[in-house]
Amino acid sequence: MNSNNNAKASDASVTLTVAEAIQMDVGRGIARIGSGYMKKLGVSAGDAVS
Repeated sequence: MNSNNNAKASDASVTLTVAEAIQMDVGRGIARIGSGYMKKLGVSAGDAVS
């Protein structure tokens, strides 16, 4: 994460499995993450994650 763009820094990590994308997300670079994992990682909807 780049601290120059006000990204949230987090020491938390999780291992997720990639599943088939829903049709409207294909080719858009979108990852859908469950709310429990989002809380653990300290991210909100629309945040960039890497």
